[in-house]
Formats: sequence, C-alpha cells, structure tokens
Amino acid sequence: AKTWLGGRHMTHRQLTLATQAVGARQATVLDAQGQVAGSLPARRALLGVNIALEYPNLERAATGRSAVSSVVPEPVGGAPVVAFVVPFHSAGGQRVFSVSFAVTQTPLGSVVAHLLTTPGHRVYLLDQAGSLIAGTSSSRTGTSLGQHDSGLANSLRRAAGGTYSAPDGERVFVSASVPGTPWRLAASVPSSQLFSSIEGPGRTLAWLV
Repeated sequence: AKTWLGGRHMTHRQLTLATQAVGARQATVLDAQGQVAGSLPARRALLGVNIALEYPNLERAATGRSAVSSVVPEPVGGAPVVAFVVPFHSAGGQRVFSVSFAVTQTPLGSVVAHLLTTPGHRVYLLDQAGSLIAGTSSSRTGTSLGQHDSGLANSLRRAAGGTYSAPDGERVFVSASVPGTPWRLAASVPSSQLFSSIEGPGRTLAWLV
C-alpha cells in the first residue's frame, strides 16, 4: 500500500494500482481520523465520511494494528465480503488501506472445500458471529452455519469437538480458531467413515485432519 499510496496526495489511478496489486477489486482508504479518503469503485458521496466506528476491523486498524474482518457488507456497494485492513504511514499522515474480497473469487473457498477427502465430509470457515466465509457444498458467504448444518451449529455452541446427530446419522466434529483472525474452522465427518479398518478385522485407525 505504501508503494502506491505513500505520497501526500492520492489519485484514483494510484488506488487502482494498489488494489490490483493484491488481486482485489474493491478497496477503501481512510485518513487518520477514520474518514474515507478514497474508494474503489469511486463513491464521491463517501469522501470525508467517518466509517471507522461502523466496522470493528477498521477501528482496530485506526489504532495502528492490522486486522481481518468477519463477513461484512462492503463499504462501497454493500455486498458480503471479507476485508483485510493494513495501517501505514504516508507523507499525508497515517492512513488505512482496506481491501475486500468475495471469497468465491479467491483460492480460499476452494482450499476449504477440499480440505478433507473423507466421504461425507463437511468443512466450514466461520466468522465470530457464525456466518460462513467459505465451506463445502452449496455454502454461500454471509449465510449462517445453522442454515446449512443446524446440528453442527448447535453443537459448536456447547463444545469445540464431539459428536452430534444429523439426518444422515451420527457425525464427529472438531473446530479450532484461526490465529490472527476472528475466524473459526469447523469440520465434521460421518462416524461410520471416521474409523477405517486396517490390516484385518479388529484393528482400526481413528483419524481426523
């Protein structure tokens, strides 16, 4: 961000180049007061508007710390996205560079969807409110886990791992926080698939990635 946006004044062209450099299509730059100094796509009505207090990740960045958001409506357009926010110093003072990604347009969605190979597996990347960032099958960013797997959603409120009943039978689940983010990764597999027989009857291997 500093390479393109480190001067005293910032042009739309410079913001476009900085945004494209990280593979994003939407971005917002705030000044030291949390006011919008520029946006892509350009929205003149937002210039000078303080939006830092509306987004916890922007408020955190305004204090000089990088941050990753939960699923939020993009400041420009309102579509559900995940934002990565970086504060930096410029000749015009402290600024915050926020780039937004629709997870379906990044490798993250594919990585999560193929994280396990166990038949019947389900994997979900969740924000702190339980909204989906990415997941298997027909999961859509911004929807709640309960809409896709109510049994898992209820179980996660009680424990980080265990078993629960689902329409297709008992499932085993685990979950863990993603360091440096407000995100959580949760996975479940059918109990019948978790224990695979090896080297003859009576010997099993319990495995979970």
